[in-house]
Order: sequence, then C-alpha cells, then structure tokens
Amino acid sequence: MVKKGSVLRKGSVLRKGFSLFLSLVLLFCASIAAAESAASESAVTETTASEQPILVEIRSLTVGEKASLSFANTGDQDLMLVSFRFRGWDAEGNLVNIFRDVEEGTDLGASETIMLLDVTCLPFLQPGSTETEDLSNGYEAVRAARLEAAVQQFTLLDGTTHRIPESQLVWSSSEGGYPEGAANSFRYDYPDASVFKKSYTFSLGVTVARIYPEYEKFFDVSQSGYGIANVRRGLFANAGVQEDDLLWALNGIPLDQDPYALEKAKALLADGEAMELDIQRDGEEITITLPPEVMLTRP
Repeated sequence: MVKKGSVLRKGSVLRKGFSLFLSLVLLFCASIAAAESAASESAVTETTASEQPILVEIRSLTVGEKASLSFANTGDQDLMLVSFRFRGWDAEGNLVNIFRDVEEGTDLGASETIMLLDVTCLPFLQPGSTETEDLSNGYEAVRAARLEAAVQQFTLLDGTTHRIPESQLVWSSSEGGYPEGAANSFRYDYPDASVFKKSYTFSLGVTVARIYPEYEKFFDVSQSGYGIANVRRGLFANAGVQEDDLLWALNGIPLDQDPYALEKAKALLADGEAMELDIQRDGEEITITLPPEVMLTRP
C-alpha cells in the first residue's frame, strides 16, 4: 500500500537535516547528469548476465568510541578503492537516524554519518592482506548498539569497478558477522562501453538524493530510489518531473536491482526510444513517458 506524503518535504527537518545529509554523505547528492567515473566506463565490456564474486570480505566490525572496520582482499588483484554502506540500531532496536536527531534538535557535534564510506587503499591492498579503518568519528558507529556494514562497490588495480545492486548487498553485523550461508557473489547485466558513451551525450537536468531502503519510513515512501531535490532545465523538466518526486524505476527496472539502469535508459533515449519513469508523487504512483523529442525543446 502506498504511503501518503511528500518524498522530501519535511519542513524545518528538510531545511536542516536534508542539507546536512547532502553535505555528509558521499554520493548521496550527485547530479543524474554527471557522467559515471572513468573507472566504471573502462571496466564494463560484457553484455550478458555475469556472476561476479565479491572480492572484499569484512573481517570485524565494532561500535562505540573505538569503533572500527577490518576488511580483507580475497581476490588476486590489488584493491584501489572500496565503498561500504552502514546502518545502526540503538539499544531499543530503533534505527539510528540522523534525520530524527536533527528534528529533535540533537547536537551532532563533530560526528559524521558513515552510512556510505569510501576507503582509498594506500598503498593498494594486496591479495590476502587486511586493512583496518577507524570509525570512531562516525555517527552510526559511535551511537549504535549494533552496527551492520556491507560492501557496496570496489575498484581493482586494473581500473575495473564493480557496484553491487542494493537488492544483493550482504550485511555483516557487529554481533555475529555475516549471516549463515551469506552470498559471496552478485549477478547483473553488464552494459557494453557504448551504453556509457551514449549516456554522456546529454543532461537530464536534475539533482537527486539517494533514499535508501532504511529511510523509506522517514521520507514516507514505499520504495527506495532517487528523491528529486532540484529540477533545472532539461529533459526531466520538459517531461514534467517535479521537485520532491521519488524516481524508483526506469523502463520497468527498479533502481535497487540494477546499478546501471540509468545508463541503459539514457542510451535507449539517445537511440530514439522513449524512457519510462516510475515515480511517487504526493503518495501516488504515476508513470511519465519521456519521448526522445523532448531533447529538442527547452522548458
């Protein structure tokens, strides 16, 4: 059942919490118009569904004033960069929520959210080696009674970057580690390099904020996706996309299932095919069709 309410409109909470959110969380606020990283472009060469092992293993995860994360390179190439997702719960079992604390006027002090953490491996993390990261300044790590982490993306020495779909994230807990029988690989369709090249040819003209599944309740939405924080001139404006819309699927593909759904949809549009957007607006689910001809007009 679709919940009622705006995607990003929370009054004073939005003005303070959302701006804080965007400034603290890496990759949370990024223009859909921006090109994907060069590493991602050079990495993607396959065109069929492929099974990819997760080459980063979380070895330990602790909370509190001495919070830390240790992880190992289980592959046969050096690791250059690893991105992690975090979520935490307090002693009563409630999700540690930076928005709720902003709403209640809690002083966050010097703590930073670690919902998304990029770790640059310097020197490069060699196969079989382990690295430990200090999380003691992280909001969830310090305040949570139980913390979970998952590998969200990793880049190898050859520049290959692999992003794990949200629906396939494998969470390790500070209490018990990985669940029994946890997956050690993920599967999705790799687009070929031409898809990325086409997707760079034009701007969609919006700024977005990623709404992860654990924050659906706060934002009063029934799916995770991209909250439209700002609409400039361009394709989405021409099609009638509005601020506070929640974009959760493109051409029928949920954004949490395929990390390359946006690039594929833009490539189709560049080839002259329509793009279908599944959106939540004011508690209602709507579909917007983005015909190729909107590229020829300005809002």
